[in-house]
This record gives sequence, structure tokens and C-alpha cells, in this order.
Amino acid sequence: MRRTILLLSLCLAVSVFAQNKNDKRPHRLTNKVAVERKIQKIEAPVPFMERAFSVSSAKALKAKASIEANRAQEKYNINGWLESGTVRANAQSDSKEQIDSVVMHNNANQKVSRQYFIYNDQHWSIKRINSLWDASTSSWAEVEVYTFARDDEGYVLSQQLVYPEWNEGSKEEFVYEVINGMKLGISCTISYMLDGVWFYDSKEEYKYDNRGNISEQVILMYDPDASEWIPSDKLIAEYDEKNRQNAFESYYWTGMEWEGLTKQYFVFNNDGDTELYLQYLWAPATKDWFCYYKLENVFENGRIDMQTESFWNKTKGDWSGIEEYNGVMMYCGKTTFEYDDKGREIYELYQMNKENGWQKEVDIEKTWTETDKGANLSQKMYYYTSADNKEFRKDLWVEYNTLGLETYVIEKHLIDGVWTSLYEEAYSWDTVGNLLGSQYWEYVDGQKLAYIAEEYVYDTDNNVIESHHAFGQGTGADDWINVSRFTYIYENNVRIEKMAYMWNEDHWIANWGEGMKYDYSILNSDLILPTELADKYKIIEAYDYVGAGTDWEVNTFVYHYSKDGVSNLTNVNENAFSVYPNPVVDVLSINSNEDAEINVYSVQGAKLISTVGRQVNMSNLVAGFYIVEVNGTRMKIMKK
Repeated sequence: MRRTILLLSLCLAVSVFAQNKNDKRPHRLTNKVAVERKIQKIEAPVPFMERAFSVSSAKALKAKASIEANRAQEKYNINGWLESGTVRANAQSDSKEQIDSVVMHNNANQKVSRQYFIYNDQHWSIKRINSLWDASTSSWAEVEVYTFARDDEGYVLSQQLVYPEWNEGSKEEFVYEVINGMKLGISCTISYMLDGVWFYDSKEEYKYDNRGNISEQVILMYDPDASEWIPSDKLIAEYDEKNRQNAFESYYWTGMEWEGLTKQYFVFNNDGDTELYLQYLWAPATKDWFCYYKLENVFENGRIDMQTESFWNKTKGDWSGIEEYNGVMMYCGKTTFEYDDKGREIYELYQMNKENGWQKEVDIEKTWTETDKGANLSQKMYYYTSADNKEFRKDLWVEYNTLGLETYVIEKHLIDGVWTSLYEEAYSWDTVGNLLGSQYWEYVDGQKLAYIAEEYVYDTDNNVIESHHAFGQGTGADDWINVSRFTYIYENNVRIEKMAYMWNEDHWIANWGEGMKYDYSILNSDLILPTELADKYKIIEAYDYVGAGTDWEVNTFVYHYSKDGVSNLTNVNENAFSVYPNPVVDVLSINSNEDAEINVYSVQGAKLISTVGRQVNMSNLVAGFYIVEVNGTRMKIMKK
């Protein structure tokens, strides 16, 4: 919970002080103006994944759920637009390792799922296959197949996700153009597959300024009846000399022309603070924008000294306000700030320009007191009832330690003539500023009730190694009940395990967990990957824990890599390897460039032969069907 600070809010169409005085969730406003929407650099494949699942059938969603655990461990964040920079850097050397597959085993060490990666000769990812293990056939069943087409520079030209079993999928196709020496994406076309047939869905077209910033984005929807693209939305952006987006416009297509929705304009200072913010309304009569709102901030030495909020008076033709917009009378406002010699705020005054001129509305007095523990802040908020009279209505008390961190907070409001506490907060810290614990209470009908509490334990490197969380039960100030507990383990100052527990009446039981095993001698930058992994080091294994009472069940994800840029799975994974002859009489050969681990099983699962090489002698086996496993991948063969 945070206290009210007297600044103007862009989010409110009327004065911020028109809020419900009984609201126990006070707002903290800021001089940093928030942008409603910005045009960002395109990262199409991320929403591509979301869109693919959002339109899939129930069958496809079932497949998604089936491999959710595997997906949770997948650390890849695919970038379709302009992704080739990192990819090229990692793919230049044939001496680097590349990830070939991630195989998940359950608690019984049985195969569950696999992600398998295929690269082209330039070591760029061109395919990723997610499969589930089919125990009945002892083989991998493809569930999701991702395919990427690239140009010679590694830029993604198309990417698609297909669910093979149901012939459903999603596809994006990208077009690039060299603009001012920069290769930039100018269109993205999205299609969906149903019953094996691709259908257009939508398209996005882009324009850029001379520095490569997106200046226009047009969204079109496909009309299958007319077999044409229909405009839907348009976004326009501008940027300042530091490439900060300082203007934004949005439009929608009426069927005849573009109609404006929103327009904003910003001016920033060198520190990135907003000095000017303008907001516009669309005027249908003139088919143009009309600036009706202005916010101005004055800064000095990094502090805000004054903030003014103005509304355009259409009758007077000036910024005096007192004008109705959308059925609400809007008044201009002004807030001034004062500080002590330590740069701490000590006073705010908010004034409003009404029919009889500028009037004081609210002021805040802040008194700082130094103590042997740090400092205390007394903040009192007054509401003016007339030009010379004001009423004390809100009281805030804050205690700080010597590090300037809050240790205690209580806020009270005058409600119907009675001073009423709203909430209390208490914090404890160690000597370096780590949060050791916090408690929060809320007041209901005058009674102090426990709400939420937390505790933290740290190691000597200031990493959290344990945390506890509790909720109040609504009966008193100390009726805390445990809710959750987390433990953490670190290695080389890297977190390798997080375990979650939940409270069960009178004891903790296992809930969920995750863990990692790294090779700290190899950085991700030294690996060939489809895209950068989120982790810093080479992943050996990942673990997904599921609570089983007081014990754990674990799913293990094993990461397989190949050396020298040559995949050791090219010939032995995904049934891409070949075995011959089939049927076999005596010796079965593996068509592989290197030795493989070969196991032969009966169809009942009994291991009959285990060897390493490129051949296996099956002459002593009786005629029939057998399962041959090569480096973990199985296929059925017949022995004569």
C-alpha cells in the first residue's frame, strides 16, 4: 500500500481529489507520464506462439497441455524479425557445440517428451519437433512441428507450427526490404491451417523513419468471400533525436476512411522525464485531431518543481479550462513543490482554476525528524473549504532506518468526522538493505486485521535461500496462518533450485519445484542455439518437481549437444538414421558417421543386446519382431 502524493494523473478525467474518500487503497501518482500504447520493435514469433494456441481446436489444446512441462523448461525466446544477429554470431564457427535435443524423463526414468532441433549447413535452426513418447510402439510421436525458412543472411522468411495428428497449424511469413542500409521487416502475413488447408487470417505492414524506427503499422484482415485484404487498424509513431518515441496515433478503418482513436505527444528532457504531454481528440467534422489536454512539468536538479494540467476552452480559445468534455467539466490544475536542504519534499500545494479564478484545493505538509534509528516523516493533507480555511483530513506517519528504508507506516483519514486508521505496514531489514520480513494490516470497522506477512533468509552472498508467507484469517491482528514456503539453492552464485511448499493444517507439504544443472565452463555465447537461452551457462539438465505429500516426484530434462558443429543426432534421432537390412538375418548395420549406443529389446521390453558401434549381431535371436534403440531413439525391425 502506498500513500497519496499530490500530483496530477493522466488516467483521471477530473481532479485526482475527486476519489472516494473511503477508499482504503490510496494511489501514488508520478511525474513520469505513462504512455497508453507504443509501437514497439516487431517480435512476431512470440505472439505467434500465443496466437497459434489461442485459435487451435480442443484437440490441439490437449496436445499443448500434454507437453506443457516440456515447454516450461524450454528456455528459448524465438525472435523472427532481425533475429539473425545473434544466430550468425553463434553459427560462424564449426568448432562450437550445438543443442540437438531436450529429452524429458519422469520420476520412473521413463521417456515422456522430447524437443529435437534441426539446423542447416550454416547452423541456423530450421526445424524444431516436439514429441511424446509412445510406449506402445516404443517410438516418438510428433505432437508439434515448428519449421523456419531463412534467407542467406539468417533472416526468418517464414515460420510455422503444425499439429501433425490433426492437420492444424499456424504460419507467419515475413518480407524484408533494405531501407537506408538497414534490412527491415515490411510485412508479416499470418495464416492458419485447418484440416490440412492454409487460410489467410491477417497481415501487418510496416514503414520506418530514416533511423530504422517503426513509423507506421497497418493491420489488415483477410476477407475470404471477396478474396482481398481489408484494412482494420493503423498506428503512427514519431521519435525524438534520441530515438525515444514521442508521438503516437491510432486509427480504425470505417470501411471508407481512417477514423482517429487516440493521439499523444511527448517532450522529454535529457534525463528522460516528461516535460510536456499533449492529448488529442478526433474531430469527425474536420477529420482531424484536436488538442484538448496539456500537462507540463518543470524540473530543476532532477526534482519536479511544478506541474500544470490544462484543458482547452473552446469558447475562449485558450488553455483556461472550465470546459466540458465527454459530459464532465474539466478544470485546470497546478501543483507546486518545496524541498529541504537534503532534497526531501516538505510541501505540496494544489490549486484549481474554477469559475471565480484560481483556488487552493489541497496542500500537503511533510515534516522530517531525525532519530537515532534514522528518520520519521509526518505527512498531513489538508482540503481547503475556502480561500483562508482548510480542514485536516489525511494523516500519514512513516519511520525510516539509517539506510532510508521504511520500517513502519500507518495512514489515517478523517471520515464522517472520525479519525479512522486505514492500514499499517511494518518492515525489517538487515544491515545491507535486504528485506527480512514485512507485515501488513488493514482496518475493517475500526478493527486491526492481519492481512499478509512474509519472511526472508539470505546467504552470505545476499541470495534469498528461504522465504515464508502467511495470510491473516480475518479475526484479529495476529491470527496469521502459513500459506507458502520457498527454499533456494545456489551454485557459483547462480540459483540452481527453487522448491515450493504449501501449508497443510499443521505442517508443510511439497508443492512444486524447479532446478537446473549447468556446465559453468561453457557460456551460452559459446554454443550454437536456435536462439539465446535465458541462462548464462550451458544447461546440462533441468528438473521439474511435483509434490507428492512430503516427498517429491521429478521430471528430468536432459540437454543433448553435439561437438564440432556436426549433430550426433542427425543420423540417429527422429528415425532419420537408417538401419539395414530390414528384415535382418544376422548382422544389423547402422548408417551413421560415428559409433552409436545400440540396444536391442524384445517387444515385451526385455533388453537382449547392448553394444557400442555401427553394427549389432542378431544371429542368435529367434525370428520375430524386435525393438532397436540407437542413442535413445527406438524403431521396430524384423528378424528372419
